[in-house]
Amino acid sequence: MTKTRSISLVAAVAALGLTAMIATLAFSGVVSGAASVPAAARQNAAPASGTSLAGALFVVSHVDLVPDALAADKSALQQYAADSRKDPGALRIELLQQSDRPNHFTIVSVWASEKAFNAHLAAAHTRAFRAKIQSGLGSPFDERLHQLVP
Repeated sequence: MTKTRSISLVAAVAALGLTAMIATLAFSGVVSGAASVPAAARQNAAPASGTSLAGALFVVSHVDLVPDALAADKSALQQYAADSRKDPGALRIELLQQSDRPNHFTIVSVWASEKAFNAHLAAAHTRAFRAKIQSGLGSPFDERLHQLVP
C-alpha cells in the first residue's frame, strides 16, 4: 500500500471513529434524552439531556510509538485517557489502537469547549504524560482540532 493510500485510510478510519463517537454520544444522552441508558454505559458524567454539541471541540490525536517503547508507553496512554476522562469539560475520551500496527494509537476526545480543552492541556497530568512518552515517539505528536459542521 502506498503512503498516500495509507494516510487516506487512516483519515477515513479516524472519521468513522468520530462518527461512531457522535452516534454514541447521542445514544448515551449527551445529545438527546436517554435516561434509560445505564450509567455504566456512559463514560464521563454526561451533560444534561438535550445538550447540544454545537460548541464542542473534537480532538483527534495520533500517537505513533517506536516498537521498543510499546509496553511502557501503552500503559502511559491508558493512564492518560483515564485521567483525562476526569477533567472538567471532558465529554468523551477514547483510546484506539490500530489493528495492523499495534504501536499506532489514536485518541479521540470531545470537549465541552475550547476553554475546557486548553485547561486540559495545562493540567499537570497532561504535561507529565507528554513528557513521559516523548522519548518513545516514532513521529511527532499529531493533534488536530475539529468542530461539527452545521
